[in-house]
Amino acid sequence: MRTPISHVVNHIRIYGRKHSALYTVAVTFFLFRIFDGILSYAVPLLITEQGYSKTQMGFVIGTSSFAGAVCDILLSKILKKTSYRKLFFMVFVTASGYLFLLSHASHLSIFVLAMALWGLYFDFMNFGTFNFIATTTEESEHTSSFGVMSVFVNLGYLIAPIISGLVILDKVGDRTFILALMFLAMSFVFFLAIPKIKPKRAVIVSKKSFLTELSNWKSLTKYLTPVLVMTFSLNMTDAFFWTIGPIVSESMGKIHPFGGLLITLYFLPSLIVGWFVGKITNRFGKKRTAMIAFFFGSALLSTVHFVGISPLLLVIVFISSLLSSIAWPALNGAYADYIAETPKYEPEIEGVSDFTYNVAYVIGPILAGVLADIVGDVNTLALVGVFGMVASLILLKVTPRHIHIPKNIL
Repeated sequence: MRTPISHVVNHIRIYGRKHSALYTVAVTFFLFRIFDGILSYAVPLLITEQGYSKTQMGFVIGTSSFAGAVCDILLSKILKKTSYRKLFFMVFVTASGYLFLLSHASHLSIFVLAMALWGLYFDFMNFGTFNFIATTTEESEHTSSFGVMSVFVNLGYLIAPIISGLVILDKVGDRTFILALMFLAMSFVFFLAIPKIKPKRAVIVSKKSFLTELSNWKSLTKYLTPVLVMTFSLNMTDAFFWTIGPIVSESMGKIHPFGGLLITLYFLPSLIVGWFVGKITNRFGKKRTAMIAFFFGSALLSTVHFVGISPLLLVIVFISSLLSSIAWPALNGAYADYIAETPKYEPEIEGVSDFTYNVAYVIGPILAGVLADIVGDVNTLALVGVFGMVASLILLKVTPRHIHIPKNIL
């Protein structure tokens, strides 16, 4: 079985020093994701510690994805001539502002502004990463290069909750922000060390109007509705965990020594399943694999209602995430198939899927916060499990085995 580490080792064996810039960028954003993960864990706790309700907390966190969706549109039009160095530099500028605002936030408006910066620096990072790989590596090397980046990103997010659980005891204090600043500073040092290489090609920026893009998205949605609904459902569950998970984790940490590992156990399967899921999808199909895996993962998650804050919750979350994590690469594989079949629609397919992601991360935190105030934190996770069960069952019933996008619809 291939592992994340073996993928990186194999990539280094094949490309060696030729991809030294890629490895430097990967380490840069490994450290940056630890910075981001520490603050992502702290944000729900910080907002509720200030006396705001979980409903208000959910609305505030939802601001980040709303800002990200707006920036997706604006940046694609503004950045006619992109440079990954400038984009990466803007990541650090906006992240520094985000850290400063969070460490001084005492009013809801400051939290909202911080969340907007959060959404903005993710856009700069995504645009910059795409620009870097698209302009500095050969087309045949893109998939492997993105794979290397994803390994380092996932490792960063795996480590961050562990660190957060160790430094956040009774409340979010100065130590949390100092530690986050240290990782941000280390990340910036590696950014400065990124070797300068001559771009192999320019990135072509779409000149279509926003109304034209919307019309194209509408045409594609007629064919991609099942996979878009699946994308929404998966990201909704993920948004629930990042919104409510830290609060549940801190509550568990007070009664069980391993309670603070909840988010880590939720995220760990993403480093495992991607390396063998191909064998499953070859047998059952990508869409069907994603829906069945998500159904069983959601069904198991719904049972947390019966266990409450107890060690068994950790076991359920891990196994549930292990099942649901199979759905992510399976679904991404389906999108890759549609792009391969109709390559001229690649920008539109990526655009409508990214928009679906942003909608889920706007609605998800808001709904999670509202439900947490009404039914409690653990029951909120159970309810999103019920939602996943229902959504996947409906999709299994209505989704055609094969989805073909006509080549002349746009």
